[in-house]
Amino acid sequence: MAVIISSLHLEQEFNQNKIITVGSSELNDFYLKGQKFELVLEFIEENNSYIITNNGGSVPLFKGQPFDKIQVDKVVKLLFPNSDEFINIKVVPKTQMKQEKNVSFDSIKNIAANDRHSVINLKLEEIKKEIDGRRISIIKQISHKITDLKKKIIQNLKGSVFTHIALFWGCFVCAFGVTNYITGLPIQESVNFIHLPADLKLWLLYTVLILGIMLLLKQGMFGYFYSKSAGNQPKMAKPVQNILIFFSLFIMLGVYIINFIYYLNYTKNMVFPFLITLFFTGITVALAVSSAYYKSNGSELAELLNKYEYREDFEKVVKDYQSWIGYYINNLSEAKRQYISDKQFKLRIYEVFETIIGLITAPFLAYGVSNTLAMCFPDAAGWVRMSGLIISPVFLVLATFLIIFAF
Repeated sequence: MAVIISSLHLEQEFNQNKIITVGSSELNDFYLKGQKFELVLEFIEENNSYIITNNGGSVPLFKGQPFDKIQVDKVVKLLFPNSDEFINIKVVPKTQMKQEKNVSFDSIKNIAANDRHSVINLKLEEIKKEIDGRRISIIKQISHKITDLKKKIIQNLKGSVFTHIALFWGCFVCAFGVTNYITGLPIQESVNFIHLPADLKLWLLYTVLILGIMLLLKQGMFGYFYSKSAGNQPKMAKPVQNILIFFSLFIMLGVYIINFIYYLNYTKNMVFPFLITLFFTGITVALAVSSAYYKSNGSELAELLNKYEYREDFEKVVKDYQSWIGYYINNLSEAKRQYISDKQFKLRIYEVFETIIGLITAPFLAYGVSNTLAMCFPDAAGWVRMSGLIISPVFLVLATFLIIFAF
């Protein structure tokens, strides 16, 4: 069965192709520039027809409407909104078409008694070809989506890491005014950054406390974002997330007031402390909300990636591969299996022998390194004279383990 795909400026014919990809990527079988979409044509033997799967979203349109899957009987025309471009897919039946044999693992069992190797090997090759065809079909359907999702997950992770780092420093700045206000340190003295008279331990303590409050806000906002996208949530989820959000915002309001009072002592003009405090606390709250969004977006992308990677038909292909490997190994001759077993045993012997040689020679290789380290730190060397050699046991052991771990 032949398929003729045409567009405004291009026409291409495919003969006996089970999978045909049409899209805006140069990796597609039919490449159409200027439109962002992806279609997969898959031949279904049961119906003796092609099924078009739309992996690109809302375009192109079939009869003026978006579609997910449609069956091609003879001719299908797809249009792009606000454009003269189109895709015309025409299926031309051919009388001479190669019919593939339906081979299964049961057929191997039926002929195993007659011929042990030659016929079974032929059947195994046919089964492997059929499994590879299904695997390639699935990969062509989901490879672009999986690659795109993995890129989005990496970008989302980078943004999340950057946001958390900025969130820590935002809490660090907010804790500065809280620490100095509680300890009674005037702002005129705290401006001396060279000596930094602030209590560093208390400063770090309040930083961690404010960071914890912001993480509570993050978790509450994550529940809010996730419930909006997922739709369904447990009964206790909404009250808990509301408590987390309002409690953390109430605490941050207290942090804002303390910082406002502290910076108010710097000037009698209320505009400066109002704006500078709002700037610090506002950025910290915004970073917490942003980190919650990154977490929610990452969860959605991970779930979508799992749906593509753990499809039922792909799991079936993996199980068929496992069964094929089992039959292939069982079909090997006794001499071949013994040869593989002996080869693995020899490799393990060589591995153990090389490990023992490495452990024995490591102290000799580490002798020069240990003496160099000992001369750099003579107070910690602990020199010991042994058979005319002066060694440092501490650095010798250290250098030995460094060499072992390096190899």
